[in-house]
Amino acid sequence: MKKLAGICLAAWLIVFGTIGLGETAKAQGTGTADVGAAAVVDRAELGTEMIGVHEQAVVVWPEKELYPARLQMGGPALDCEKLLSELLGGDYIVQEGGERFSENKEGEIWEIRRASIDEETGALEYYDPMVESERGAEYEPPMLGCTREEALELCKEALEGLIPEEFCAQESGYGPVLDRWQSEDDYFYTEEEYDVFCGERRRMRFCFPVKAAGLELLDEGIWAMIGVNGLGSLTVDAREVFLSQERIGLMPLQKAIEMASSTRSAEAALLYASPVYSDRVSGGEYDLCWYLATDKGNYVVDCVLGAHVCDSWEY
Repeated sequence: MKKLAGICLAAWLIVFGTIGLGETAKAQGTGTADVGAAAVVDRAELGTEMIGVHEQAVVVWPEKELYPARLQMGGPALDCEKLLSELLGGDYIVQEGGERFSENKEGEIWEIRRASIDEETGALEYYDPMVESERGAEYEPPMLGCTREEALELCKEALEGLIPEEFCAQESGYGPVLDRWQSEDDYFYTEEEYDVFCGERRRMRFCFPVKAAGLELLDEGIWAMIGVNGLGSLTVDAREVFLSQERIGLMPLQKAIEMASSTRSAEAALLYASPVYSDRVSGGEYDLCWYLATDKGNYVVDCVLGAHVCDSWEY
């Protein structure tokens, strides 16, 4: 496995603060981050076999000792029917079946904005082919020519008047970390390399997650794609959240990594870890979990059920 950390504990690079990985996670926040403290970590401290820790891995530590064990999800938190009018115009066309919609205008298919609303979840999907380069077969949109931070501000500006500010105040924690991972060569871009990489992109996608008890909910939030020509696509899948009365502590991170490692048949490197709420294991309720992103797939370790899943093959 390439570039796994071999540094000792004393040589840890501290971003906000540290905590022993074998301990029950405790509050370590300094007030500078929404969720806990981030640090580059040492593989030797973990002692795992199949999942080691990249020398630049980022861990987001919890700010609390106890969290609501589970979340109950309610109805849509945003009015997607109203969003349709703002995105497609008030005279938009309802397609057969009632779940698909299009802009009411004449033109080529790549000139017409489209959207859909999932009948079961209420989630909205919007797409503008004129931004996403579908103008026939010859057009390519211009390069962004800006940093990720600048593109993020452009994205927020495009969402103004569409999405309430509180829903897109902060992007996901894992987004800017995993976007810097260069999978072909197994390394993180340097700041200079990453700025060049972002400037040469033609569009950039951002996730603004729903949060509860200070933690992100996986697969719940706002996803927006921005290009020089505007908002290319938008997914709105945000529901109301109700906290359970039961409070539990997070599983120690070392135990979570060992659990995920137990089903692997080949090595992987941990790139990012954070406490989250997710239903990927439970299949229904959003449980308190660890999210472990590796170079060979991403794991959710459920602290309520004591089980885990991976979104990729584990060989």
